[in-house]
Amino acid sequence: MRWLALCAAAQGFSNIGIVAFQKDLELHKEFRFGVARKLAGFVVTLTLAYSIHSYWALVAGTISSALVGVALSYRMHPYRPRLTFEARGELFHFSKWMLINNILIFFSHRSTDLVIGRYVGAPALGIYNVAYEISNLPTTELVFPISRAVFPGYAKMSVRLDELRQGFLDVLAVILLFVIPAGLGILVLAEPLVYVILGEKWVEAIPLIQLLSVFGVLRASVSNTGAVYMALGIPKVITFLAFLFLVLMFAALAVLVPRYGALGAAAAVLFAASVQVPISFVVVSRTLVLPAVAILQTLWRPSVAGLAMMAIVAWLERHFAGGSVDNLAQIAALVPLGATVYGAMVLGLWLLSGRPKGAETVLLTAASSTFRRAKPRESL
Repeated sequence: MRWLALCAAAQGFSNIGIVAFQKDLELHKEFRFGVARKLAGFVVTLTLAYSIHSYWALVAGTISSALVGVALSYRMHPYRPRLTFEARGELFHFSKWMLINNILIFFSHRSTDLVIGRYVGAPALGIYNVAYEISNLPTTELVFPISRAVFPGYAKMSVRLDELRQGFLDVLAVILLFVIPAGLGILVLAEPLVYVILGEKWVEAIPLIQLLSVFGVLRASVSNTGAVYMALGIPKVITFLAFLFLVLMFAALAVLVPRYGALGAAAAVLFAASVQVPISFVVVSRTLVLPAVAILQTLWRPSVAGLAMMAIVAWLERHFAGGSVDNLAQIAALVPLGATVYGAMVLGLWLLSGRPKGAETVLLTAASSTFRRAKPRESL
């Protein structure tokens, strides 16, 4: 804890200028910055883990990643920060809500650690955290980068509410199109995934992954709303929703963890999200003066296609599990099959619906544009 606290302090000296990568939509620079920082931590962690066989490899990797990030922030952007209080009033008025939000989000993410660690023990906490990381990969690695990238665009649209409404629906549609099959796929293939990635010693993580993968889908579905409130200058709405989630989760943790342990914690998180997410959609629809039917139209096609995919893959997985097909072969066969079934279902439902504007339109337009650019020009 002492070394990691120093790591956090070091990150406070990062060059704030790199925020311009998002503001100016220079996402290729943000990508290079993030990859270089993570790669440094990965190399140090892997090298030390192999040589010293100790958890200190993880600590050293985290510190290395932070220090490389600080150095790169000055290497990649010319801005040089200096001490000034000129904008203290304006910044504090806005950032006080961000400070409260960050505190609430911290407790929302770490309350389960505190409760499981105290009442169940370190082994159960380790299993829960591994299950959380695996089940929420689509959210952390796909959806959150999208949410960060769209914020500058939302900020520019904030003076034109009709454009912001359409932008929100377009991004929501794209998020759901990818996160629903990914989350439901992890749910239905949790058992072979655990055996292949972690081994049989982690079999207790399977039901946790199944519950938390549903939570990951719900969490991802409203990840787009925070950028809307930030763009409109009303971050206190985020505070309200984060506080609601925290209260619901604490109440459920108090009831479920003493009886069911880490599995109860996963159920508590899922319960809190199941209540908060519909409220979040109601709030954002009223904020944007957006009819509820518009959100439902965005939700139903990927949801129906995802459930159909899950049913087919689950049936085949049970069939394979009773035979001689090993876990790796199951994953190799069922993942592309599930993707094919889902893609065909989404496309079919879109065509049957009369080709409405949505994620399918956005992706087909982007694919067509990419194909035209890649097609070699005919010689004159």
